[in-house]
Amino acid sequence: MATEMGNLDDAIALYGKVLKMNPQFADGYLSLGNVYVKKGQDVNSLENAISNFSEYLRLKPNAANATDVKTSIDKLQYVLEKAYQKNDNRKLLLGRWASTDGRRDKYNRSLFILDVKEFDNKLQISIEPSSLVYSEDFFTKTVYIDDPNAKEYAISFTNDKNYMPSQAKYALNSQIISSASSQLGSLGGVTDMLGQYLNSKKQEKDLQKKTLTGYDLKIYSTPDENQELKCAVHVYIKEQTPVKEQIVLDTVFDNGFYKVNSDFQNTTPLNTFNFTTGSGVVTTTNPFDGTKHVTINNSVNLFNNSDSKISSLAKSGRGMSWTGSILCGVGLGGVLWGLIDPLLPDGFGSKIDSQLIIGGSALTIVGIPFAIVGTNKIIKATKLYNESLENKRNVSELKVGFTGNGVGLAFAF
Repeated sequence: MATEMGNLDDAIALYGKVLKMNPQFADGYLSLGNVYVKKGQDVNSLENAISNFSEYLRLKPNAANATDVKTSIDKLQYVLEKAYQKNDNRKLLLGRWASTDGRRDKYNRSLFILDVKEFDNKLQISIEPSSLVYSEDFFTKTVYIDDPNAKEYAISFTNDKNYMPSQAKYALNSQIISSASSQLGSLGGVTDMLGQYLNSKKQEKDLQKKTLTGYDLKIYSTPDENQELKCAVHVYIKEQTPVKEQIVLDTVFDNGFYKVNSDFQNTTPLNTFNFTTGSGVVTTTNPFDGTKHVTINNSVNLFNNSDSKISSLAKSGRGMSWTGSILCGVGLGGVLWGLIDPLLPDGFGSKIDSQLIIGGSALTIVGIPFAIVGTNKIIKATKLYNESLENKRNVSELKVGFTGNGVGLAFAF
C-alpha cells in the first residue's frame, strides 16, 4: 500500500523490517528492488536496486522470471555507470569559482564569485554580496537546483534601489534662481517663487526614481577541457519614474569561471590616501554603465600596516606633507600680506613688507620639497600596499622559472 500511494521511503523501511524478520524471503528482495527503481536513478537507489535483485536471484536462481530480472540488472548497471559519471561531474562543479570575463586584473577582482555546494541531494549555488567589482552590498543570492544532473543551470536575480541624486545640485539651483530673481525688480518675487517650485518638483521626481538591475545567468554544468566553467550573462538596467520607464542597458555576453581557493575574495587597490585616518580611498567603476563609486576603505590603515616598511613610509610621508603644508601656508600668507600691506592706509612700512615677502618666499621654497617628498612617500606606501595584494593572489598558477641550477617548474597556489 505504501508503494501504491507513492510513499517510497515508508515502503523501503517496511520491506527492511520484513527482511530482517525473514532474510530468506526472496520475493521481498524483488519487491524492494522495484521500489528502489521507482525511487529514481540516483547512484544510491540504483546500487540498492541491483543489490536486492541480485539477492533475489541468489535465493531463487531458477525462478520463472530469472531471465527478466537478469536483464533488469544489466540495464541498471548501464544506467549506474552513467550516474557515476554525472556524480563525478557534479563533484567537479563543487567549490568556489571566480569569473574570467576579461575584467579580472592583477588584483584578482572579478565580476562574479560563485560558491557551489551539495545540499539535500540538490545543488546550492550562492552568489556572494562582495562579488561584484563595483558594489559590496549590491545583492545576495542563493538558489537551489532540483536537478543537479541538468546540462545547464539558470540563475536570475535583480536589485531594486532608489536613485539618490546629489542634494548639492538642487541647493545650487536654488541659489542661482534667487540670485537671478533679485535682478528682476518687481517681478523677482514671482519669478523666485515659480523657479523654486519647479526646482523642488524636479528634486522630488528624481528622489522617486528607481533603478532596477537584473541578471540572468546560464551556467554550463560541466567544466571544459581547460577547467573553465562556461556561462552566458544577460544584464539589463531599467530606470523607473512615476511617469515613465526606460531601459538604460540590455546586453548579453559570454562569461566563464575558474575554480579558486575557498578563501578567495575580491580585493580592491587603493587609489588615494586619507592623511587623517590612514585609510584608503577606493574608486571603483561599474563595468556596465561606466559610473564611478568612491568609498573609504576603513579596513585598510597604512599607518598601522603589518608591513613595517609600508607603515613607516605612510607615517613619514604624513609628517613631511603636513610640515610642508604648514610652511607653504605661512610663507604664502607672509608674501600676500607683504604685497597687500602697502595698499592699506596704516601699513608697516616698506622695510617690513620686504622682509615679509622675502621670508614668506623662503618658507614657501623650503616647504614645497617637504610637501613633494611627503606626497611621494604616501604614493610609494600605497603602491607597496597594492603590490602586496598582487603577491597574495590565490589563483593557482604553473610557471616556468630560472633557478641557480637551471630551468624549473613552479606551482603557485
